[in-house]
Amino acid sequence: MKQQHQEKNYLWADDLRAFATIGVIVLHVSAKIVNQFGTVSVSDWWIGNVFDSLVRFCVPIFLMLTGALILPKTYRLKTFFKKRIARILLPFLFWSLIYIAYKIYLKWEQGYEMDLWQTYSYIVYQLKTGASYHLWYVYMLIGIYLVIPLISKWIVNSSGKEIFYYIIVWICVLLLNLPAINSFVPNIDFSYFSGYLGYPVLGYLLAHKIGSKRAQPIGIALFVVGTTATMLGTYVSSHYDGTFNGYFYIYLSPNVIVASAGVFLFFRHHSLPLGKLRCVTNRIGKYSFGIYLSHVFVLERLFDNGLIPSFINPVIGIPCVAMLCLVLSFAITYLLHKIPLGKYIAG
Repeated sequence: MKQQHQEKNYLWADDLRAFATIGVIVLHVSAKIVNQFGTVSVSDWWIGNVFDSLVRFCVPIFLMLTGALILPKTYRLKTFFKKRIARILLPFLFWSLIYIAYKIYLKWEQGYEMDLWQTYSYIVYQLKTGASYHLWYVYMLIGIYLVIPLISKWIVNSSGKEIFYYIIVWICVLLLNLPAINSFVPNIDFSYFSGYLGYPVLGYLLAHKIGSKRAQPIGIALFVVGTTATMLGTYVSSHYDGTFNGYFYIYLSPNVIVASAGVFLFFRHHSLPLGKLRCVTNRIGKYSFGIYLSHVFVLERLFDNGLIPSFINPVIGIPCVAMLCLVLSFAITYLLHKIPLGKYIAG
């Protein structure tokens, strides 16, 4: 009974993880259009911009869930690294090698031959810099995990006001980094209040220190304001530059923080009436890391075969390609889990 109660209490986290996973795929599909500002029609670009802006919460939500679910506990270093770091390293290395192997295959197919030393150097370089553009998240996450055993002790022994203070300073520092403001800021070292660490702390704050009273309308309002700023800011800055400007898409931009906080706050205090779809979101959430690692490989193969978001009107093409990518990525991750020892590498 206690286990069932705990599972029910964390339905909101399962829903968030599933929607963030879907959001990542939609984001990478729509990026195929928004990056072509000025070369695609204005209507097509705006469709891509709307989809991309709507799901900019995806990566921040993953980090906020990490804070909400992990920070409330204290850990022994050995136990934490064995359970957390090892769990992400093996799948990360497995999929990195898959991406690298395919790149080497493409080079070989194009007639470019590498000897043993060149192959070794290429593999090392790819592992150092990232074998695929989306793997930056794992490198960042490892850095976050390294400090969590220390941060969790501070969180557990801090009041809500002290945690709120950290978040306020974090947001202020990010605002001070805005190009229009940065040149007026004195040379103060704000490194302790910058970067992605603020998201796990924010997730803990919203999950455990903020009450449910009026959380839903406030969450909706924050999401609408942040997302609208992302859409309009991206268009205005791109139009002004004459080429795509992705500043407002940055995960540490104030508008994305506001939108992400809104989504998190809404889901934290609102259980979606998914009915039979609940089992789908649960499965997506369970295999979310594997889906994240594998989906770019699947997506690029779809693009190579002509299934780009503009194969039909993007308002239909983006969700269709994203859904197909989700299904195939889920299937790959699910099947890997079914083979002996596959769960250790699938993600």
